Amino acid sequence: MGYKSSNREAASDTVTQGCPLSALLYSLAAEPLAQLIITDRHITGITTPAQRHIKIVQFADDTNLFLKNSEQVDSVITHLDTFCRASGARVNTEKSQIMFCGSVARPPNIWGFEEAQESIKVLGVYIGSDAAAARDKSWEGLLAKLPGQFGLWKMRGLTLRGKVVVTNSLILSKLTHTLAVHDLPNAILAKINNLITTFLWKGKRSSTNTRSLSFLSQIRHSDKDWSTQKTPHHTVRRATWCMQLNAARNAQIST
Repeated sequence: MGYKSSNREAASDTVTQGCPLSALLYSLAAEPLAQLIITDRHITGITTPAQRHIKIVQFADDTNLFLKNSEQVDSVITHLDTFCRASGARVNTEKSQIMFCGSVARPPNIWGFEEAQESIKVLGVYIGSDAAAARDKSWEGLLAKLPGQFGLWKMRGLTLRGKVVVTNSLILSKLTHTLAVHDLPNAILAKINNLITTFLWKGKRSSTNTRSLSFLSQIRHSDKDWSTQKTPHHTVRRATWCMQLNAARNAQIST
């Protein structure tokens, strides 16, 4: 402070789990590795169809490298060794994978990484030489988790309003990350819609959801004065929430 150095303070404790500073501090600690690779002129990386040059992509402790040949892999291994000796970190080879792409003959895998064949998982999304297969694998993995997540919230006895909030903020939000990479097949969309309907209406789609939507449709397309009718209040509320949910889901899908 005031252009003067502060007194030295010995680090006596680690960052607690869940601390909001932990991700930022790790980014600062991992940045030297990125700079070693980015500034190495012998590592050219790859060029995307959009003419963007990529060597390394990092997110927290997840690092993905895009290299052109085995010589560049050797250079990266050297930089990793330097970084690990300086920082005390180490590469978890059991969770690290390497994938060879293109028509060039594959060199022998002498680095000890697990070799991925057709697709590799990058930040929760599969990419690979077969785009359709990688897309289906990504959506199937996500779809397999949804029943369990819905099941946990079913036990909480939520109101319809609460279920809508959970569906929009905690369930549908999980789709946006994958949608940034892959399109959503109609078959997967139908399964997701079925899970949402079962969660909201406890599987009673014909007796609740359809009747409520039908009732609201009558209101919107009729000149009849419904304020004088003896319509159950809960039916009106269900119909209103049906329309709001459908509008939210349509907006989510269209974007």
